[in-house]
Amino acid sequence: MDVDVRKTITDAGYIAVGISVLGVQQVQHRTRELQERVTEATAPFGEQADRARQMLNERLEAAQRLAGTVQHDVRARVQPVVAHLEARLADLPEPLNRVAEPVKRVQTLLAA
Repeated sequence: MDVDVRKTITDAGYIAVGISVLGVQQVQHRTRELQERVTEATAPFGEQADRARQMLNERLEAAQRLAGTVQHDVRARVQPVVAHLEARLADLPEPLNRVAEPVKRVQTLLAA
């Protein structure tokens, strides 16, 4: 069974970056939904609403920090693997080292 190394590496990189992006988007989406629900539910309660909003904002900031940490962790785990693969692929003869091109694209995505 032939294994297409370039496609496998590219797919793995895209999957890792995609999971990170989807996770951050999910946190942002749920944050907006939660903010809307709290605003609607707390509108009639004045001072209590202000305290609830403050608590919500604190929790939202914590969730965003956590999402950033998760994204950083994914990048930290994927980058060494991609760098290792790129180094190994660069040692191959000219026709085969073109396989490293998708790896370079994944590194560019991780750097963003």
